[in-house]
Amino acid sequence: MIHQFKSAVIVTEDLDVINTLSNLLIQLDYSILIEKSKMKSISKILESKTDLVFLDIGLSHYSILDLINIIKLMRPRLPIIVLSDDNSTELMKSIAELGILYCALKPIQQEEMQFLLSKVGLN
Repeated sequence: MIHQFKSAVIVTEDLDVINTLSNLLIQLDYSILIEKSKMKSISKILESKTDLVFLDIGLSHYSILDLINIIKLMRPRLPIIVLSDDNSTELMKSIAELGILYCALKPIQQEEMQFLLSKVGLN
């Protein structure tokens, strides 16, 4: 039987996020692509057989909402987990309107990520 790796793209510049997610995902047999540029991440997400995207909103909410729109148009069933420092009602509403069901506040916790992965069915 051939062992099939799952694939995740992590879009962030935050080294703590990269380290935490990488450690967890490697334990769960994921192959990982890390992209610091939000715009360059589009090609990695759309050209690869990505199973899951972790998208760090950072400070540029509006460009990220556009990026989510593009990803959802091209890969509507691709699970996206949004990572954010901001839990404002306005931002959470905007994210939910784009069909994102999973949002984690930073600093991220390994237990919370395991829970979210079980929710998207990819753990």
